[in-house]
Amino acid sequence: MSALLLTLALGCTSPHTERPEPEPTSPTTPPATNPNPQPTTPTTPYVTPTGEMTASCGLQPENALRFDCDVELTVDAAATLTFWPAHTAQGAASRVITSQPAATHTLTAWGLYAETTYEWRIEAASQTAEGVLTTDPLPAHLEAEISIDRPGVSTLSGIAFPFACGVQGWLVATDPDGEMIWYESVTELAGFANGGIVGFNPADEDGILSAVVARSTVVEFDRAGNHIMTLTRGIDFDKRVHHDSFRKNGLTFVLNADVYDFGGDDYVLDGVYVFDGPGQPIASWSLADHVDPTGAVTGGAGYWWADFPNSDDFSHANSVWVDDDDNWLVSLRHQNTVIKVNGDMASPDFGEILWSLTGTGATLEGDFDLGSAIPTDYIDFVGQHHAQLTSAGTLLMLDNMGDPGSSRAVEISLDEPGLTADLIGEWDMEARCAVQGGAFELPSGNVLATCATAKRFREFDRGGDLVWEMEVACPGMMPTFGASVVRAAPFPL
Repeated sequence: MSALLLTLALGCTSPHTERPEPEPTSPTTPPATNPNPQPTTPTTPYVTPTGEMTASCGLQPENALRFDCDVELTVDAAATLTFWPAHTAQGAASRVITSQPAATHTLTAWGLYAETTYEWRIEAASQTAEGVLTTDPLPAHLEAEISIDRPGVSTLSGIAFPFACGVQGWLVATDPDGEMIWYESVTELAGFANGGIVGFNPADEDGILSAVVARSTVVEFDRAGNHIMTLTRGIDFDKRVHHDSFRKNGLTFVLNADVYDFGGDDYVLDGVYVFDGPGQPIASWSLADHVDPTGAVTGGAGYWWADFPNSDDFSHANSVWVDDDDNWLVSLRHQNTVIKVNGDMASPDFGEILWSLTGTGATLEGDFDLGSAIPTDYIDFVGQHHAQLTSAGTLLMLDNMGDPGSSRAVEISLDEPGLTADLIGEWDMEARCAVQGGAFELPSGNVLATCATAKRFREFDRGGDLVWEMEVACPGMMPTFGASVVRAAPFPL
C-alpha cells in the first residue's frame, strides 16, 4: 500500500462530451400547436437590491477548519460567500455558500484544510467585501496515520467517519488523499474511551449529520457546526439507543433496545424511535410486538451484558433505513435477517413486518427464495450490517461473515411480488470484518464499503474492481488496533 501523499490536486477537468446534432426539421411541416393553450404566469427574477453592507470573517474559536462571516445590510438581500485557497486561481477550487434574503447573515465556510490561507469574497446588496485568513493547526488528538492506495480513479470528493484514539471522540471527514477537511468533537457527550460513537449516518438532504453516542444520546449537527438537536435518555426518551440513526424528510429514526420477558426468560429485542424536527417523539415501534424469541438462536448476553445482565440478545439490530414510501429496512444481525416494516404512521398497519429476507442460520422465517445471478462460492449472508436500497431498488449491505474467509459488500435484487431474490454483485474487503461496517452507493454508481475491524474503506466500481482504498490507524499502531471508525460514508463538498 502506498504512503499517503499530502499534495492536494485542487483543480480537475471533466472530459468534454459532444452533444449530438439535432434532427433536421422539414420546412414544409409547420410546428404543432396546442389548440387549448394554458395561460402562463410570468416569473419575476430576483433583483439584487442596493444598500450598505458591513462584513467580517473569522475562524470559529473551537474549530480550526471552519470560519464564519457575519454580514449586516441596510436592506433585505441575499448574500453569497465565495472562498478558495490563496495559492490557486479563484475558479480552480472555489466554493460558494449562499443565504436567503435578509438584513443579517452568518455564512460559514467549511471543508477547509489546516494551516492554509484562503481568500474570501462576500457579495450582497450590490456591495462586495474581500479578505484573507489562515486556518489553524488540527487539534493534537486528531493525529492519525492514514495510508491511501489508488489502483483506479476514485469518484469521492470527501469521506466521513467516526474516529477515536483513546478518550477523544470525533466525527471527521477527509478528502480522497486522506487529508482532514472537517471535524466535530463528541467527547463531552460520550464520557468514556473510544469516543462512544455507536452509530452514524451522513448528511441528509438538508446537510444534517446524525450520530448515536454512548447508547444514551442522539446528536445532530450541520456541516457548519450548528447543533440541530441533542436528545438524551431519561429526558427525551427512555430506552437505550444504539448502532444507527437515520434522517429523512425532517424526521429522525433511531434504533433502541429493551429487555422483555418471554416464558420466564429475558430477551433483548430492538425497536425504532421516530422524532420530528424539534426532537419530539412521534412514534415508537418494537420488534417484541411481532415476534416470539422463545427457543431461538441468540447472541447470548454479549453486547448488552452490562445493561441487561442474564438476558439473551435476540435480534441485535444494527441499521435502520427509510425508503421513499416511508417503509423501513431494519438489519437484524443475530438473526441473519433483513426485515421491511410498514413505516406509514397514518396507516392502520403501521409497524407490520411486510417481509423478511434471511441468510444462513436465521431462526425467523424468510419470505424470499434467495439465489444468485453471478458465479459465487457463497450465496447466503451472515451477520450483515447497514442494509439499504440503491437507486435501482436493489439491496446493498455489508455481508460480514457469509464468506467464512473474508467479508464482502453484496448487492441483491428483490422481486417482491414473486418473492425471489438474487445476488447480483459482491465486492471483497480482503479481511474478516466480524462487527460493524457498511456499504454505500455513491452518485457515480460505485460502492463505498467499510471493514471496521481492519479500519479499511474501499471504493469499487460496478464491475467489481477496486479503485481506491484508505486505512486509518492511531499514531504508532497498526490499522487493526486503536482507532475506532464504525462506518465510513460519502461526504460531498
